[in-house]
Amino acid sequence: MPAEPKIKDWLGYIRPHIANYEALGRGGRRDYIAKLSEETDLSDNSLRRMIFAAQFLEGEGVTELPPGGKLAVGAVERVARIAAREPDKRRQLLADVMAGKLTIFQLRKMLEKSEKAAKRARKQAPEISVVARAKAELMSRNIATLTDMVDVDILSMPDARWFLSQARPARAIILPLGKKAGERRIQKIVVFDETVVGGTEASFIRLRKEFIQNILIAPIFYDLVLVWAPSLRTDVNLLINSMRDEVQSQIVLMEQQANIEKASSLSPILAKTRRAAS
Repeated sequence: MPAEPKIKDWLGYIRPHIANYEALGRGGRRDYIAKLSEETDLSDNSLRRMIFAAQFLEGEGVTELPPGGKLAVGAVERVARIAAREPDKRRQLLADVMAGKLTIFQLRKMLEKSEKAAKRARKQAPEISVVARAKAELMSRNIATLTDMVDVDILSMPDARWFLSQARPARAIILPLGKKAGERRIQKIVVFDETVVGGTEASFIRLRKEFIQNILIAPIFYDLVLVWAPSLRTDVNLLINSMRDEVQSQIVLMEQQANIEKASSLSPILAKTRRAAS
């Protein structure tokens, strides 16, 4: 049996605090959570989990617990994680949990099954680095040739500090000579890789949100934003479609099968080059 929650209506309790929490900077958020922790005798981590679970539910139109409160934070976290790989199941999973048709233990089994299926799919898929995918994408768009591109560690870029650290971009690609593309000049490109973000069940909702927020920040600093997000395609597409046209044109959600032959051929070349450089 799962432990009885200290706050039965956890969603009703935490929702009024979300706006205050989001309005604060990192230090302010820490202090705010510490204050709530003193009031509730809950750990800082438990309160953060409640906030991120509530944000996920709000995005699905759920603002209160069902009668009897049959919607644990852990259940929401597992639904979010399963739905990231199978977005079409999101609403039904939530509905089943809220109706008492699915327990948190059944969700755990479903999550394990989903993760095993994803692992099998990764093993069957060709091993292609995100940098190879990004460079193949740029070449297919006639933005640059292989020799034009210099990929660098994102931490070496002066703007790296503006990204939320645990879901920051994977690499940056620099075109030293730049490339004219319509009215724009492309010189700095940033590459996001959702597969390296990871996270536990408890942190997944937060990291997913940070990944999306970092994509939102990226066009401020980079001419082009390349995103590899096989599990978060629905969320990234929603983000892109809600942006102004001129910002939309800066973001490319890389397709799983697009340029796969070119990317496959580049992967060993780039790996060899990187080993030689180190």
